[in-house]
Amino acid sequence: MDDFERSFQRIRAILKDKKWPGVEESTSYGTPSLKVKGKMLFRIREPGVGVLMCNLEAKEMLMLVAPHIYFELPHYRGYPAVLVHMDQIEDDEIAEMIETYYRKVAPKKLLAEFEAKPKPIEEKKTRSKSGGPGKKVARRPPKKAAKK
Repeated sequence: MDDFERSFQRIRAILKDKKWPGVEESTSYGTPSLKVKGKMLFRIREPGVGVLMCNLEAKEMLMLVAPHIYFELPHYRGYPAVLVHMDQIEDDEIAEMIETYYRKVAPKKLLAEFEAKPKPIEEKKTRSKSGGPGKKVARRPPKKAAKK
């Protein structure tokens, strides 16, 4: 396995977990990527560095608040993508960023399919009335309000 594939393993695991309809593994500029209907969501630029698609306002904010994670090179100035130090970012943050852009570029049919999928059940620990450890209770996350 080469360094590009090793860097992409985390992204592959996120894709498997999130199951975004229509998102496929592909290549972009010869490196592993995720795309939906041909539109790039994420790619490995070089081992340890990813390219996340995002709007320009989000890019500026991310680089301002977390410069140890997000950055750009001259080639990416004015382009709706931010570079990411993969060893400095958590999987859930990468997933959130990918999903945000997915919601922007995916066709409405795929978005509807994604929204219709049942959400995973989270376990919440409860306390007994005496204050000691209680049992685990399964609960679903709240449903998002439908957009009008």
